[in-house]
Amino acid sequence: MITQSLSASLLDYSCLSCPSGVLCESGAVGVSLGFNDYTVKPVEVPLVYESDPTKNALAGVQEFNMWGDYAFLDSHSCFGCVPSPSPSPSLPSPVLVESTDGFLCAEQSSGVSFVGALPLYIDGFSALKFAILHGFTGQVVELLRKGVNVNHQDCSGYSALMLAAQYGHMDVAHVLIKQGADLNLRDGRGYTALIVAIRFSHSLFARMLIERGVNINLDTDVGFTAFSVASRYGLSDVVSVLVDKGLDIDCQAEGKFTPIMLASRYGHLDTVRVLIDKGANIDLQNKGNFTALMIASEKGHVGIVSLLLGFGAASHLQTMLGFTALMLASHEGHLDIVRELVGVGGINQRTGSGFTALMFASERGFVDIVRVLVGSGAVIDLQNKGDFTALMLAAKGGHIAVVRVLIRCGSDVRLMSASRLTAKMVAELYGHRNIAHELSVKSANNG
Repeated sequence: MITQSLSASLLDYSCLSCPSGVLCESGAVGVSLGFNDYTVKPVEVPLVYESDPTKNALAGVQEFNMWGDYAFLDSHSCFGCVPSPSPSPSLPSPVLVESTDGFLCAEQSSGVSFVGALPLYIDGFSALKFAILHGFTGQVVELLRKGVNVNHQDCSGYSALMLAAQYGHMDVAHVLIKQGADLNLRDGRGYTALIVAIRFSHSLFARMLIERGVNINLDTDVGFTAFSVASRYGLSDVVSVLVDKGLDIDCQAEGKFTPIMLASRYGHLDTVRVLIDKGANIDLQNKGNFTALMIASEKGHVGIVSLLLGFGAASHLQTMLGFTALMLASHEGHLDIVRELVGVGGINQRTGSGFTALMFASERGFVDIVRVLVGSGAVIDLQNKGDFTALMLAAKGGHIAVVRVLIRCGSDVRLMSASRLTAKMVAELYGHRNIAHELSVKSANNG
């Protein structure tokens, strides 16, 4: 074990490159603290570490061996990490020294050593954040006892309670709240501790904040509330609690998504079920006229599609551009969802430009979906506003398997588009000679 003392106005990061791995006794000069420069009073810092990286310790407090945590800590701090001029292969993984006046945290990663001064005298907040990050409840209590501002916010607006929420440290949160932590502080993005807890899927933490009276109506800078975020990340129990608190179950975040739309978009079946049970309007349309069924169909969540259809979701509704749920599923190649939707009608509905589900599947080359649609009654030779048929679209895309299916099912190879092109001509125009040949043979046979 090596024990050294430093007396410095700033910790000398260059000392970390000493071959022995021992920090030099010389006073330090010039470590950047990132966004601001501060005057640091000289302190005597007892430095204790061992050559075995598994035995590094908070002097007399707790053993730890955590690679890479400092860099993450720095992303929530106004204090920078400075690389040493040369690698220090003998530096143990990470060294943390506690004193009355400051923490020293060093790490070695990818052959580069870093050091940062985390002084307590700047409200003690950097030290407090480090303790919260690792769930050191005792250190949190002690730092608050020494006068650290529990509601201090860093350069990004992050508070101590938000950091505890991010990592789900309930014991730390109870300490912070007992010492007066403001539940409703918001960071630079408008996030509250409640939204942070939900974002990182800490349901118990979120419910604790709700029980303690956090404002559940605050939203982020882009208009998302705790309810929206809980629906997006599938925290069904939190969603249920928030609805029971009287929130509008059909509220739309920035006019784009209701909670059930968000849950449907991200595949949270249980959350969709909870919202339906609580009375969500499953056919409500947003500003683009999308419904939850359309969103689930486009994203490929067959379980949610089945659930919504089982509760009577309207499959014939169309977006502003005229897409139905079936068209969206056909366009994205979701065969199982197409099979669910063909049985509820609307198979030949058109978009504003005259496209059908069969046209989308043919254009994209989804031969199995083409078979299902044709077998379920799709009209093969409907033409869009450019007078293109499904066969022409398949020929344009070079999808020979689709072309063969459509020919076998009776598609008329002689039909012409508005620009007087047959499917064969379209294939030739786009360089698909094999398709052009098959269409030529079919045309000759129809003679």
